[in-house]
Amino acid sequence: MTSKQQIHLYPFQSEMVSRIAKSFETNRSVMVQMPTGTGKTHIIAAVTKSFIDKGSYVWIIAHRRELVSQITDTVSSFVEGKERTNVDVYSVQWLTRHLHDVKTVPSLIVIDEAHHAIAKTYSSIIESFPKAKVIGLTATPCRLNGHPFTDLFDVLLQSHPINWFIAEGYLSLYDYMSVRPDNEDVRIINSLRKRGADGDFSVREMSEKLDIRPSLERLCDTITRYAKGKKGIVYAIDINHAEHIAEIYQKNGIKAIALSSKTPDKDRVEIIERFRNTQTGGKKSLKEGDIQVIVNVSLFDEGLDCPDVEFIQMARPTLSLSKYLQMVGRGLRVYDGKRYCLILDNVGNYRLFGLPSDDRDWETMFVGSLKGKGDIKNPLFKSMDLREKMTDSKHTEMVSILTHHEQVKDLDVEFGYTVFKGDDGKYGVRNKNGEVVLPAIYKEIRIYPNGIVRISKHATSSPIWLDVINSVPFKKRPTIIRSGWLELTTIDNTRFYPRVVTREMNVDSYTNTDVLNAGIEDGLRFKNFYIQPSEPRKLYKYIERLDFVLLLADGDGNLFMKEEYQLPLKPITRVQWQKKKDEALKDWNYLDKSVADGSIFKEEHCLVNIGFLKFDKYGNYYHLHDNKLLMPAFFRAIAIRLFGKVCFLGNEYIIVDGHPHEPFKITRQYIDGHRFIVRYFPYGSHYNSTYEAELYFDGKGSYKLTNNKWLGNLTEKGDGYLGYSYP
Repeated sequence: MTSKQQIHLYPFQSEMVSRIAKSFETNRSVMVQMPTGTGKTHIIAAVTKSFIDKGSYVWIIAHRRELVSQITDTVSSFVEGKERTNVDVYSVQWLTRHLHDVKTVPSLIVIDEAHHAIAKTYSSIIESFPKAKVIGLTATPCRLNGHPFTDLFDVLLQSHPINWFIAEGYLSLYDYMSVRPDNEDVRIINSLRKRGADGDFSVREMSEKLDIRPSLERLCDTITRYAKGKKGIVYAIDINHAEHIAEIYQKNGIKAIALSSKTPDKDRVEIIERFRNTQTGGKKSLKEGDIQVIVNVSLFDEGLDCPDVEFIQMARPTLSLSKYLQMVGRGLRVYDGKRYCLILDNVGNYRLFGLPSDDRDWETMFVGSLKGKGDIKNPLFKSMDLREKMTDSKHTEMVSILTHHEQVKDLDVEFGYTVFKGDDGKYGVRNKNGEVVLPAIYKEIRIYPNGIVRISKHATSSPIWLDVINSVPFKKRPTIIRSGWLELTTIDNTRFYPRVVTREMNVDSYTNTDVLNAGIEDGLRFKNFYIQPSEPRKLYKYIERLDFVLLLADGDGNLFMKEEYQLPLKPITRVQWQKKKDEALKDWNYLDKSVADGSIFKEEHCLVNIGFLKFDKYGNYYHLHDNKLLMPAFFRAIAIRLFGKVCFLGNEYIIVDGHPHEPFKITRQYIDGHRFIVRYFPYGSHYNSTYEAELYFDGKGSYKLTNNKWLGNLTEKGDGYLGYSYP
């Protein structure tokens, strides 16, 4: 078999090799971005082969000496015979010291894991051979310090995003579990103040505060709960931390071993080989000498390419996006019989970086306009922080962020769109079911991941961006974020557009950070719409309100009612709703008439307790005992809603435990349904002073009253009365 026959490229790899060749026509140096596990070695081999076929020499430079033998062996499997002599593999450390001792002159310089490339170190090599082409390969073209790569590379060539590779079957589906936001380890990580030379957390401080018995036990508990019997890789802080993790795992029956750069080469090869040969799953039992778990230190990009890895556990926090994606990327390789990889984030890296398959703005990072660094103090991300589905055990430290079943549904939405050409030569978009989601009226359409398209109606018109899921247009490409169960589109991190399948939304149909911070556990209310947690892609439109019950309609015209702070929605017919309205109208008319003529006071009445409040009950109607400030003075039973220490009277008043004689009149209700601006007269003020405050209700039974301010004697101005006196 010839060497040429040995290089088997997938279509996306062939496309990248062609793009590299095309780019070399106008550029000397290119950086190639491809996710971990998508075959950059094959790209290196193919490009290398194209140069040595011409009799040229190729240098491949690794950032660590430990990788030299690995790369040499890999390249040798693709390049045979005398051609191997035209390929040299060096560590950058050795090459910078012996540059003038090397006799060959390269026509191509390949920089492996190019995100490690420091301009000062690599530029001296590159500048020594001004006629040589340069290619750098990396999964993560970003730096913690935000420094650009443009001093080494002329252009960035991006591959498809991770979600595309998963959707096409080139990378594995995954389940993602992260630590609870109130976890003790998260508190410790939030307190870390020291930084290393690279800008990441200080290894020493991390080790001092996290390499402790309680944290180690929590790591082990996570494995025994969610990854029992599975084969995986654990990422530790340092050698001591790795050894301590391996020790406690072994004591709990887990065949674990620590591996680091200080592990002797011979031992490392043996350990990795035993790990590769270990078979788990099904009814297979572990044998003597098997290794189920490797506890790894800093070997993010070294010889642990075991595609049958079933889980990844992060026991090491990081501020580096690159390190994060390198860690999780080890588990996303596909393997026959492997349905998904379980990612266990015991240090809350998700808080900083989102999901592994989230779309990244690599171009902006490449030019140095955006740091590849997480920020634990980022207030926006706190609003998105782990409002997710809790696992079935209240005792666990972990929260389910995304399951592979949910991911499959998301991928169908994200990559289920195709461009079609209409009869007049213009373009539109269809979904996976063949339904037209954009009519064929556009001069140009380009589809991006996550259902985002770039469209132009005319050759001279400026393009706009459109989220085809919710039909909202944007002036620039939007990003996708998650807030708990909800996915949203934004361009400014100020206005957020829920990604519901509808044509009802527009640029004014947004929610904001305050609303998301207030919590959306009982659904999201905004403007005239509602979204419930069980149906994050479905929009319900507000029709009308009856007391504390909302009438909503879905896109097909089906009606549903929703009781405030209650889930789920309940189906209702038009006839049933009309009956409710008729009954309410009858009650209101009777109440108005009986109050006006005073006949209600002639009805038999009694004193009743409802929660922390006393009411005078007249027939079927209730009046707050010993209070003459309310209008209306009487309420139907259905209009009295009690939640623990909070009681709503109709849609106008709130009374809280601790202030039973001070009804709060609602002057404004925020769209989140939890925050109110209220006015009230302090008890004993003789009603000559009006106050305003903000009241937050958690939807369950607790409240918080803040920002009290005196508005003055509004009663003298004819403003501020809560109601009227009655006979």
